[in-house]
Amino acid sequence: LASSAASDVYKRQRNFLLVCDNGSGEKITIGYRWPLWLDAVDGLTSSDFDVDTEKGNDQDGEHYKSSTAVKRNIVIYCWVKDNIQAMREKLYSYFPRGETGTLYVTDEGITRKIDYKPEFVHVDPTGQQRKVTISLVCPDPKFKAVTDDRVEMAVWDGLIEFPDDVLELPAEEFEMTTKRANLAVAVENASNVARGLTVQFIATGTVTNPSLFEVRSQKGFKIRCQMHAGDVLTVTTGFKNKRIMLKSDGVEKGANNMWVFGSTWLQVEPGSNVFRYDAESGVDNLDVVMSSTPVFWGV
Repeated sequence: LASSAASDVYKRQRNFLLVCDNGSGEKITIGYRWPLWLDAVDGLTSSDFDVDTEKGNDQDGEHYKSSTAVKRNIVIYCWVKDNIQAMREKLYSYFPRGETGTLYVTDEGITRKIDYKPEFVHVDPTGQQRKVTISLVCPDPKFKAVTDDRVEMAVWDGLIEFPDDVLELPAEEFEMTTKRANLAVAVENASNVARGLTVQFIATGTVTNPSLFEVRSQKGFKIRCQMHAGDVLTVTTGFKNKRIMLKSDGVEKGANNMWVFGSTWLQVEPGSNVFRYDAESGVDNLDVVMSSTPVFWGV
């Protein structure tokens, strides 16, 4: 039994990987393998919050005002034993000051990612094997899934079938495709963290003032614009990424001035969300695609 338990731990360790992508096409892998043998890592599973309270006169305790997540500090401890000088120089150059990198964490087949800024890299000056300490600061403390959830609310289905032996087209007019529109779709957020949306409104004809609402909360946004065939309006509502872009005649430009006052930068809230799109006119000329990246407080 002891041998079996040790084997299970070993297999789990072999499946645990840290991959640092410095954003320049270079990647470094740290795990239970050389040349960088993982010793320990802090900051992956914890989440810290600043809780703001207020004391009232003659009040027992305090009144809760708000709570915000603080930045995440991930510290990686590992060992290097071969080509120590070359590895040290590689690590120093790989984590330059101020650059944004992405850390990918894989544990038992599940991979999540988080953006970081290097804080420091330290390599022990002596020893046959040298201890390496890498400190990464993540201003946004949330981990993200590697792939987005994507929903096409209006798509086109082909109507032409090709027989194996012969293709015969009728002489009269016929439909090649048909539009299948889902004005409302349900999006499930299994995490306990709200996440931003990327919504693409794609015009196949003239559309006036497209909008998107969450049916249950009755919150939503409307964009004041007229779209024409081929135009693409993209709305993103993520953390520090709230913007509107309009691509027309091959030229894309910012369009935040088209945001209708009183609108809400919709999020995918924890649990079930039902989104519905609309337009003041030309809703049948809209194709709508929504995508969002699941986020988590830890791995």
